[in-house]
Amino acid sequence: MDIEALNEILRMTTAPLRKARPKIDDTPEASKFEIIDCHLIDVGVHKVAAEAYRDQLVGQLDSCPEPERLAGGPNYIEMGGLVGDQTAALQLFALGKFLGLWEIVTPKDLAPHSDPESQDEMARNGFVMITCYPSQTHKITP
Repeated sequence: MDIEALNEILRMTTAPLRKARPKIDDTPEASKFEIIDCHLIDVGVHKVAAEAYRDQLVGQLDSCPEPERLAGGPNYIEMGGLVGDQTAALQLFALGKFLGLWEIVTPKDLAPHSDPESQDEMARNGFVMITCYPSQTHKITP
């Protein structure tokens, strides 16, 4: 996995957004983006760019030196260690969700009846993760 190439893909296809941001829906560019909730931040995924970079992203994911980490459904802290930054990990999670490569699991999914403060604490402790990535080129054996 080429981390520089992966980060370039993320830079070209996504934008991290603070939760307390102005409504992007009110801007002329809004229709170009899908907003993905990653609990800690929202991520804007540029729809056209994401599709254009799909094959490059899959190539990067399939060349992961530790494919079992992706197959195991890593959290954003673990993925941040792999890609070098936790925000980049959340951007990657959002891009993959948009492209249908996985789902994002957040505290709202794991503890839907918990209060928001408890869910935020869970998120800070790593409970924002993806479902497994089924590599196209690596065979993962349990």
